[in-house]
Amino acid sequence: MVKTLVLGEPPILSLLEGNPYYSFSKDADLSRENELKHSLVQEAIYKRDIEKALGIFLDVIMGKEGYFYQVTQDTRAEIMNSVKSLIGELSSITQRFTCEDARRVRIPTLLLKGEQSPKILHHIIHIIDILSYCMPNNEQSTIFRYIT
Repeated sequence: MVKTLVLGEPPILSLLEGNPYYSFSKDADLSRENELKHSLVQEAIYKRDIEKALGIFLDVIMGKEGYFYQVTQDTRAEIMNSVKSLIGELSSITQRFTCEDARRVRIPTLLLKGEQSPKILHHIIHIIDILSYCMPNNEQSTIFRYIT
């Protein structure tokens, strides 16, 4: 049913577990506090409090407490309009996906990362590297922002 796949900074944190080259305990950005916040995001989603889930998630991603409520009303509205895709991403944080699962993905896959993504997302580089190693038919690309 699917002919090609594009994964943009996939939050497949389970790929980092047990990786000898990467450890959550070594990563200041993924401290126990942020792990707790991810649990709070999951709890808010379960309770269908989407605004609270987004608020906590964006605080972690942007590294700024209350970020969601500091942006303009228009920006908040845009974020809430994107809620369907964001909920999938927020929910996937605790899903189990392994290198063996990735090996079964045989369709051409483009793995994307952003040059100027928020600092907390730097662990995505490790995830993309692992996916690139595990997936048999992939290509990596970085989206750069050019300032003119």
